Amino acid sequence: MSETFVSFYFSQIIVWIEWIAFILSIFSYFSYRTKPGLVISLTLGSIIVAEFAAISQAITSQKNDTVYSILLPFWFIGYLTFFYLSLNSKRSKKIVIVLIGLFIASFIYSPILVSAKMWVPTIPFITGSLGLVFASILALIQISKIPNQHHLAIDPLFWKSCAMMVYFFPTSILMGAFSFFFGWAPTEFGNAFWDSQKILNVLHYSLLSIGFLCRYILSKNSKNDQ
Repeated sequence: MSETFVSFYFSQIIVWIEWIAFILSIFSYFSYRTKPGLVISLTLGSIIVAEFAAISQAITSQKNDTVYSILLPFWFIGYLTFFYLSLNSKRSKKIVIVLIGLFIASFIYSPILVSAKMWVPTIPFITGSLGLVFASILALIQISKIPNQHHLAIDPLFWKSCAMMVYFFPTSILMGAFSFFFGWAPTEFGNAFWDSQKILNVLHYSLLSIGFLCRYILSKNSKNDQ
């Protein structure tokens, strides 16, 4: 079985998992109708639209970098807004606003910043990624202050925070490394990067899906065990 064949089908798996996460987010929103639920559904929807546009351009042998560059602000601002709405502390909310501002500034000035260009501008991606990691930590701190009888397994915010950290933290490191090594061994490093991306994407959307389902499945299981 060739490497290209495996890579193609792994990419198809990612697309299916993205769709599963998006559909589950819609069901979760209509079940609870919360503002954070609406924001994350719209964000995932924008990712789905961008993926289809990118695939369409790739089929016609056009570069799809522009599609992902346009997606970038919807992606990061959407996820950061989700955390802003999910956090209770005014101080934490202000920190998230600052993180959004830093991302917007890096995105606006990215054309004049020196960085390696991948499928998205590197510096804004790393800035947004680290912002999401920090916002996830704030969310986990908030969860840790809930009384002991609180079950992490049925807390959607726990799973969604883990989903952000699992994907964006290692990806930001890999992108930083790519910027440093770009031109030395682009093919070898590029292949390793894309393979890692596929695995991290699967973990990311799988954890998001658990976050949308945990209240339905895990809460029922815990009741049955009592």
